[in-house]
Amino acid sequence: IRIFQLFLSLLSLFLNTLLLSVKAAF
Repeated sequence: IRIFQLFLSLLSLFLNTLLLSVKAAF
């Protein structure tokens, strides 16, 4: 469960960074 939470946090961080990059591009 701990590893799954870590994976989710990393995934959300990656998605947030990707979203910011898209917003910066447009």
